[in-house]
Amino acid sequence: MAKRLNWSDNIIRDGFTQSGYIPEVEGLHGAIRFEFRPMLPEETEHFEGIRDRDGARDPKKVRAILGEEVAKRIVSWSEKIDSSPAEISGANVRKMRFTLQTKIYNIISGFSPTTHDPELSTEWDDLQPLESITETVDEQLGK
Repeated sequence: MAKRLNWSDNIIRDGFTQSGYIPEVEGLHGAIRFEFRPMLPEETEHFEGIRDRDGARDPKKVRAILGEEVAKRIVSWSEKIDSSPAEISGANVRKMRFTLQTKIYNIISGFSPTTHDPELSTEWDDLQPLESITETVDEQLGK
């Protein structure tokens, strides 16, 4: 099992993965869950330099590079083709809807946070609202 990197871990360590989740946007794209290795800042800057330099002149080249960069960082994903698991490849990433492809890149590169996945349990799920804690303390103090 891969070692987990939490969003609050500020140092990106080798061999660690993070969870990503992008909810469905009706009429635009479906939901996707994925495990990924975050890009290091210099990797993001390298790709952004390519995009700045070649984006207007050769957008196909830039999207091909983006597809490969994203695919090599995704460890697993929920994508399916005809109800079978879709291969994680640059070709499949390049064929994704533009907005979804961009959102995945922004999460992997560190430009955007992932959305909380409602299917993943976290310690936050066990927290009680402040009012209920206050009521319990008041009861214990006899107020």
